[in-house]
Amino acid sequence: MEEERTFKLRWLELSPDLFCASVLAEAMNKTSIPSWKRRAVERLGIEIRDGETPSDAWLRAMCGENGIEFTEPVDRDLADVIRENVSCLRFFFALL
Repeated sequence: MEEERTFKLRWLELSPDLFCASVLAEAMNKTSIPSWKRRAVERLGIEIRDGETPSDAWLRAMCGENGIEFTEPVDRDLADVIRENVSCLRFFFALL
């Protein structure tokens, strides 16, 4: 029998209204990564490496903090934990 893993994740709370407004604004202007995405990740103390997207930086950090290798696709159990928490999932989608 497999032992259930426990994950600790860190994210910023985004209200549904703010999330929708940011997604809409980005859809209208796809020229660059909005600066708020970088600031959100950096506010969590996560460094964005050269060529890395904010969402990949966050996933890499969450993998590292939970002792698992960052791969694409991300570890299935970690992905499930992200999916199961609406607030965490909203933050991740906002970073995309």
